[in-house]
Amino acid sequence: MSTLSPVVQIHLGKPLPPEAFLDRVYDELHRAEKELNPGRLAGLLLEGKLTWEQLKQYAIHMWWLINEIQKTHGYIYQNCPIEAARKELIKNIIVEEGPPGPTHPELYVEYCEKAFGVSRQELESTRPLATTVAARNHFLWVALTKSWLEGIAAVIIGGEKGGDKSRDNPLYTMSNALHDRYGIPWDALRFFTVHVELEQGEKAEEHGEIGPHLLMQYATTADIQEKVLAAVWDGVIVHKVFFDGVYHHLLGH
Repeated sequence: MSTLSPVVQIHLGKPLPPEAFLDRVYDELHRAEKELNPGRLAGLLLEGKLTWEQLKQYAIHMWWLINEIQKTHGYIYQNCPIEAARKELIKNIIVEEGPPGPTHPELYVEYCEKAFGVSRQELESTRPLATTVAARNHFLWVALTKSWLEGIAAVIIGGEKGGDKSRDNPLYTMSNALHDRYGIPWDALRFFTVHVELEQGEKAEEHGEIGPHLLMQYATTADIQEKVLAAVWDGVIVHKVFFDGVYHHLLGH
């Protein structure tokens, strides 16, 4: 069992209409990020304040989350009892698997190899931090044991910020910083640029917009809406555990 539990309990009284509910989902996401501040390390990256070695180690530790993404989405798919919804979820899994190109984890390995000279073997042989293991296992635990809608909320919304149209895609801003501030060539950044294209292009409905769409369609009772909103916080908490762990490991404070 995971020891990372949501710190909020949300009471609605009655179910919200679909669009109002989705607005509340992103309100909770933004409130959680403001209160928990999981983005200190990413902020240093965007400002160009990490050393090259710190940037390299950041990339290595991120691998332990990236490499589990298909498994996490697979558990959400497995727990979904609704055939029409599973057909939507499988589209996202297929996109993550990358045909006809490489899978998203393979694109991340390409980034590490081209940018830092770090091979897949080196990634897999690096010992993850305890906080990284906790964060990774918690995402897997939520996806495996909670309802599929809570899995979407924690993983796709709270973790991946999927469908959040109130800001630039985080991978877009990160790829620009990696190129502009650290001089990493664009051909090494396909992991980021492919995601941005998927989020904003014609396949958006098969990737970043699937989670929000399914929450609007199927989270229709007050009880499940409350659980979904709490799960958004869960995803942000897990990201804070991961990124704070890497932050303290790299900067020592």
